Amino acid sequence: MEKVSRKAINYWRIQAVFGLLVALVVIIICGVLAYFFDFLHIPAMIVGGIAGLFLLYELIYRMWVHPSLFYKYFEFKFTDEVLIVNDGIFNRKHTVIPLFRIQNVDVTEGPIMSKFGLKGISISTAGGGTYIPELEKDRADEIRTMIRSIVKDNRKREIAILKEDEVHD
Repeated sequence: MEKVSRKAINYWRIQAVFGLLVALVVIIICGVLAYFFDFLHIPAMIVGGIAGLFLLYELIYRMWVHPSLFYKYFEFKFTDEVLIVNDGIFNRKHTVIPLFRIQNVDVTEGPIMSKFGLKGISISTAGGGTYIPELEKDRADEIRTMIRSIVKDNRKREIAILKEDEVHD
């Protein structure tokens, strides 16, 4: 089984920092509103304690624990016929996608991902799809090319079958 790039751990930590900053702004706004308007009639110590626990969760779990565990447990594998994805930290999920069912593949690369040399791959099927996060750019491009080739071959095969059916009718 193949893993995502090791660089992804630091990328996810940076994402968590942005989440932490947003949470901090929301907590400050709620604190100011609670102080000046006392709309909830909740003592400031309780509000502060809840906010502190939330920030502690963001800091410890989302910045340190989750990225390492996600890296450890996310894996995928391409065979000649299927894509196998094992995902999830607490609730493990095993997904098998037949390659002939894949309809589209998209590569995502945001500005921070680009700085780390990473790309993500979204794979779409009629019944849903999956996302392979944060691969090295070269590997992501290689997978995209491979899947697009398979999709193209499948479409040619489907067209040939349809034309063959028309001839027999």
